[in-house]
Amino acid sequence: MVGGRGGRRLRWNIDQEGMREAEMLDGKYWLVTTLKASPKEVLEIYRSRDAIERAFRITKETIRIRPIWNRKEEHIKAHLFICFLAYLLLSLLELQIRKKEPGLTAVRALDYLRNLTRRVPRLIDTRRARTVLGYLNDRG
Repeated sequence: MVGGRGGRRLRWNIDQEGMREAEMLDGKYWLVTTLKASPKEVLEIYRSRDAIERAFRITKETIRIRPIWNRKEEHIKAHLFICFLAYLLLSLLELQIRKKEPGLTAVRALDYLRNLTRRVPRLIDTRRARTVLGYLNDRG
C-alpha cells in the first residue's frame, strides 16, 4: 500500500482465532515417533538423549575413538568394539566411585589415577589419586 507523498504504510490485522490456537500450545512441544511405545516411554527416551550425547562426546574426546586408521571392515569393527568397551568400563568406574563421592566424574578420577603412573622428575602429590583408588578397592 502506498501512503501519501509516496511513502509506505504498513497495515496488519491480528488473527484472533490463530492467537488462541497458538496460546493453547505455549510451553508445549510435540514428539512424533514411529515407535510402538506409550507416551510416557517416548518421553523417557527423549529425555535420555542427553546421556546418549554425553556418551558420544566421551568416546570422541576422552576415549579418542577418532581417527580410525584401519581400512578393513573387521578392523574398524574391532576398533569400535574396543572403544565402546572402554566406555563401558568408564561408566562402571563412575558408578563405583559415585557411591563414595557423588560429585566425582570418571574422567576426573582417571586424571587423578594418571598421577600414579606418570613418570616425571619431580614429586607428585598422589594422596587424592590413592583415595580414588581406594574407592575401587572397597567392595561396599
